[in-house]
Amino acid sequence: MTLFIRNARVLTMDDQDTEFPCANILIEGSQIRAIAPLTKP
Repeated sequence: MTLFIRNARVLTMDDQDTEFPCANILIEGSQIRAIAPLTKP
């Protein structure tokens, strides 16, 4: 199963506590395959 989430707020658990206020997320099966941060014009 593939799930595509648009315009999501993404809070990561990395060492820098990276935050993407607006991003698209691609999930395939049970794995996140891509996070694409969006830029505002």
